[in-house]
Amino acid sequence: TETALAQPAILTVSTAISRILFSHGLKADGLAGLSLGEYSALVAAGVVPFREALPLVSKRGMLMQEATPPDTGGMIAIMGLNHAEVIEICREARKSGVVAPANFNCPGQIVISGEKAALEQAHHLASAAGAKRITPLRVSAPFHSILLQPVEAGLAKILAKIPFNQPDIPVIFNINAACCSEPRKIKENLIRQVSHPILWEQSVHTLLSRGINRFIGIGPGTSPARLMKRISPQSETVALDNAAAIEEFLGGMNQ
Repeated sequence: TETALAQPAILTVSTAISRILFSHGLKADGLAGLSLGEYSALVAAGVVPFREALPLVSKRGMLMQEATPPDTGGMIAIMGLNHAEVIEICREARKSGVVAPANFNCPGQIVISGEKAALEQAHHLASAAGAKRITPLRVSAPFHSILLQPVEAGLAKILAKIPFNQPDIPVIFNINAACCSEPRKIKENLIRQVSHPILWEQSVHTLLSRGINRFIGIGPGTSPARLMKRISPQSETVALDNAAAIEEFLGGMNQ
C-alpha cells in the first residue's frame, strides 16, 4: 500500500465515523489510535482541525515513503511469543542489520520492523523459538524503526506551523502509553512515534486503568477492535468499519 495515499484516506474515514457518533450524542471518556490512528484521535479530541490534519498526514506519508528506498526493509508479525522472547530475538538478529519491535499489539502478537537480512534472521529465530505463526506484512517501509528517524526533522518542521489545542477528551499516546494534554509535548510524541515502537497493548491497559471498559474501534478494517478483545476479553468492544455496523450501533444507542 502506498502510505502517502493511504494515510489521508484512513484519516478521512475515521473522522467521518467519529463525527457521526458524536452527532448522535456519544460521549467518549478517552481516546487512543494505533499508529496513524493517533491523528484521528487528535482530531476527535479537538487538538487539531481536520482541515489541518489531512495535509499533515499526507505529508507524513510522503516523508515515510521517501525515508527508505524500496525493498530495503519491511515488517513481520510474530504470534505466540512474549515480549521478552521477541526482544531477545531482535537483539540476536541485529548482527545481520537493523531490526527491533515495532508494535506491541496484544498478548502473543508483536510486530517487528527492520532491514531485510535482519528480518530474515529474526524469522528463523522466532520459528526456532516456537512461534505459532510468522507473517510478513504488506507495507511500503519498515515503520516504527530507527530507519524512519530521517522523517522526524521534516515532520517537526511541518508540525511547527500548525497550532495545536489542549484535548477536550483525554488521549493516550502510542510512544509511552500515557495521557498528555500539553500541545508542545503532543507534537513531540507524534515526531518520536514514527521511529519508536507502538505500545498499543500498554495503551489499552492505561484506558482500562482509567475505568474505561467499553471500546469502539472506528475506521477501515477491524484490527484495533480485534486487538482490544484479545487484550481485555471481559470488556465490551465493537468495530465500526462500514455503514451497516454504524447503523446497527446507532440503532442500539437510540433504544
